[in-house]
Amino acid sequence: MSHNPYIVVTNLSKNYGDVAVVDDVSFQIDRGEIVAVIGPNAAGKSTLVRMMMGLIPATSGTVTIDGASMKKYRTRIGYVPQRFNYNPRIPITIQEFLQLSLHIAGAHERENISTIKDRIRDVGLDSAVLEKQLGGVSGGQLQRILIARALLTDKELLILDEPAAGIDIEGQQSVYELLVRLNKSHGVTIIIISHELDVVFRYTKKVLCINRKLLCKGRPEEALNEEVMKKMYGLTHQAHYSHTCPPHEHSSPKNSSHKHTSNHTDEHGH
Repeated sequence: MSHNPYIVVTNLSKNYGDVAVVDDVSFQIDRGEIVAVIGPNAAGKSTLVRMMMGLIPATSGTVTIDGASMKKYRTRIGYVPQRFNYNPRIPITIQEFLQLSLHIAGAHERENISTIKDRIRDVGLDSAVLEKQLGGVSGGQLQRILIARALLTDKELLILDEPAAGIDIEGQQSVYELLVRLNKSHGVTIIIISHELDVVFRYTKKVLCINRKLLCKGRPEEALNEEVMKKMYGLTHQAHYSHTCPPHEHSSPKNSSHKHTSNHTDEHGH
């Protein structure tokens, strides 16, 4: 039986002037996988994913999903950005926020409330949260709400850019465990952009290592060897990681020595 990969990225590149932000990257992803895209800041991770979603044009290369071009498939992709910019002073409830998202997507009005309640339950929140103001929830709750929004209209592919950004350690673990449950219960293919190595080992089965070029792909315990780690992070980072989170002893996020900061900037994508 022939194997038909779900996502096929072929020779994908993005240049800004003479600078190659993503350089000739090729890989495949199977349906139902949870895949981490990792690399240092300004490595091109977000740029790669934005090209895959059709949000920015590639300089060269192609992306197909389920055998179709990105333009035909875009409506079946849910996206959770790293930074959700909104004014918390705007008086809008979570239900109104999600209804607005469904309205923009063209959903029928009579189906909205039922769909919203289903998705809120899917992300582990009680429907009572729908009456709260969007600006009055915690960082962990907001991230779950954004995941629910991304899944409102039967998405097959969920892409998350640093989904635990700005959340405390316990909340981070809760978000990643939620993604694993959604993957198992709904069969959603999930791509997570991250720089947290413990997350990669604990929650994903495949990793793509990016530093402008594709440095590795495969199972984390096999792909993240010393040579790859040096190319991505340098010797010091690799030596530190080998002592704190060896592949055969996956560390819990509660004990991780790689603390996330949400203030790193990336002009062309991290």
